[in-house]
This record gives sequence, structure tokens and C-alpha cells, in this order.
Amino acid sequence: MPSRLLRLLAASGVVLLCALWACTVAVGEAQAVVITRLGEPVRTLTQPGLAWLLPPPVERSVTVDLRLRTTASGLYAAQLADGTTVVVEAFAAWRVARTPDAALAFLRAVRNDADEAGAQLRGMLGSAVQTASAGFRLDELANTDPARLRLAAFETALTTALAEKAGARYGIEVVEVGIERLALPEPIVASTITAMIEDRKVLAQRLRSEGSERAGQIVSAANAEARRLVAEARVEASRLEAEARREAAAIHAAVHDRDPRLYRLMRGLAGLRRMLGADGTVVLRSDAWPLRLLVEGPERGSDAP
Repeated sequence: MPSRLLRLLAASGVVLLCALWACTVAVGEAQAVVITRLGEPVRTLTQPGLAWLLPPPVERSVTVDLRLRTTASGLYAAQLADGTTVVVEAFAAWRVARTPDAALAFLRAVRNDADEAGAQLRGMLGSAVQTASAGFRLDELANTDPARLRLAAFETALTTALAEKAGARYGIEVVEVGIERLALPEPIVASTITAMIEDRKVLAQRLRSEGSERAGQIVSAANAEARRLVAEARVEASRLEAEARREAAAIHAAVHDRDPRLYRLMRGLAGLRRMLGADGTVVLRSDAWPLRLLVEGPERGSDAP
């Protein structure tokens, strides 16, 4: 009898525990729980902890994942404000908002299917990229000058556009939208490179022309300066030569005045030295001046002619 009572009590305890387990639900930190009664949502739990519900099949719980997720838009062709067509790939970081209405909207819109929600967001993100691109130029999305770059404003516009659609329809909170890739289509890249090459050729030709013109100006200025310096040097050389000749003439005159015979002798010898040189041969009469100096010697008492 006591053992049967113990078994009965143990069985009753197990049943009670199972009933308690069936009538409780645990809400995790990154979860929301929607309680349905006969298939209709009656309340939503968003705070972590334990909650009570009627035993199934009267009430059931559906767990909504509130963790952060990411979705990429894929490649979309978009036309910018300046008419340039670009290829844009964006990504969105999102999660179900921690509010009862958001969890319920997510459950009703995609039946708590995160993959389906990601697919819907992918389409909305591509549409937002095409819409927001019309308000920006290419030099505002890709530029080496940070002051002219407006990429952050473009991402903010995408975040705002996506948050308005996803929040109202799916209960999704868009945390961030960013640009993963921004490029030009292949035909445009080829034409752009060709245009850049032509522009560089024109620039190079203009620089060469300017360089040639500048070089010509420098050469002309240098030639003019050289001619001026040469002329000044010739004038100065002529002046110095004239002064030297005057000084030499003054010296010769002074020497002649002091001793005319010695002067004529020295001049004659200097003339002979210049005439004969080192190996020269000259045939003259012995009485010809200044050779007679070699035969007769200096005249005495009279000047040589």
C-alpha cells in the first residue's frame, strides 16, 4: 500500500510538472514571444523571463528572433543626377523591433520566416537605391576630396527610405544601410578610359606647346643677353686695348726721349727677332737697316736712319 501511494504521488508530480511546463514559456534576451489562442494572437511578450499561458491546444507560443541580420541588395543599375549610370550594391543590417506591434507585424507579414523577410528587404533595398541615386552626382559618391564627398548622406537616404517601408509593413528596424560596391558598367568604363586617354593627350600636347613656347622665350632671352654681354665685352676690350696702346706709346715715347739711340737699337733687335724667328733665313744686304748693326755696331755720334 505505501509503495503504491508513492508511485501515485510520483506520477502525480510528473503530470503536474508536465502541466506546469506546458503552461509556461521562457522569453530569451534576443527573442519576442507571441501567444496565440486558438490560432489568434492575444498578447506579445518582449521582456526576458518566464510567462504563463493556458495549456495547448488552447494557447500556443510562437518565438520571434530579434537578433541582428544582414541582407545584400545585389547589383542594381542606377542613374545619378548628372545622367551617369552606375552599378550599386548595398547591404542592410536589420532586426525585428522589440515592440509587441513589430513582432506581431513580422509574424503576420512573413509568417516568422527570416529568409522571406530578407528576400523582401532585398527588393525594397534595390528600389531605394534606384530612387535615392537620382539626388546625387557621381563626383559626390566617388571623389578624392573629402569635402565634396556625400557618400554618408547617400547611405542615410537609403536607410531612411528602407526604414519607412520595412518598419510599417514588416515591423523591421533598419539599423544601418551601407554601400558595398559602387562601379561603372563595363561599356561606360571603356568609354571613360578612352575619354581620359584623349584628355591626357590634349593636356600633354598643351603642356608640350607651352613648354616649347617657354623654351623659345628662354633661348631668345639668353641669346639677346649673350649678344649684349659680347657687345659689352668687345667695347670693354677695345677700351682696354686703346688704353694699353696709349700707355705703351707713352712708355715708348718716354724711353725714346731718355736715350734715342738705345731705343732704336732695342727696336731694331726686336724687329730682327720677330722677322727671323727660331729657324728663319733671310738674305739681305749687309748695309741694310737693321742688319748693318751686326756689321758696324752702334753708330757713334749720329743717329741711325
